[in-house]
Amino acid sequence: MTMPAFERAVSRLFNRFDAQRWRDRAGDARADAARLDDPDARRLMFEIAMTYDRLAIKAEEGRLT
Repeated sequence: MTMPAFERAVSRLFNRFDAQRWRDRAGDARADAARLDDPDARRLMFEIAMTYDRLAIKAEEGRLT
């Protein structure tokens, strides 16, 4: 059975970026958020950081979705 195109794309993405890479990006996003004055922009950057954290966990688990 062939993998759907989306899952193939996600699989390639996880192969390119290991968990540490996602955690590094999360740290960068948090650092950027800390420098922002606008509360809405800061909140969005923290949400982005949390998304990177979830991607790191998925990369560690080898999950695609």
